[in-house]
Amino acid sequence: MPGTQDAPQHHADATVGGVEPVTLDALPKGVAARIVEVRTRSAHERSKLMALGLTPHTVITVNQRFPSIVVEIGFTQIALDIASASAVLVQPD
Repeated sequence: MPGTQDAPQHHADATVGGVEPVTLDALPKGVAARIVEVRTRSAHERSKLMALGLTPHTVITVNQRFPSIVVEIGFTQIALDIASASAVLVQPD
């Protein structure tokens, strides 16, 4: 229709502050980031990660990258395998 505009669409992948979101497995050690989205193949796996505290808007820091990825959420440290870490999309601060 004339005069109709599509509303801008915002996606979880959108750049914020000039920094592209990355998966948690790509985040360097010592870098703080905010979780944007948890993308898993199954609802069960997503529920498990979210029960560990990996929820959107949560700030996390990578403390270790090998042999597993260890992240800090508040006063808690959680070890994740590469597959789980690659399902978490984060926005570096």
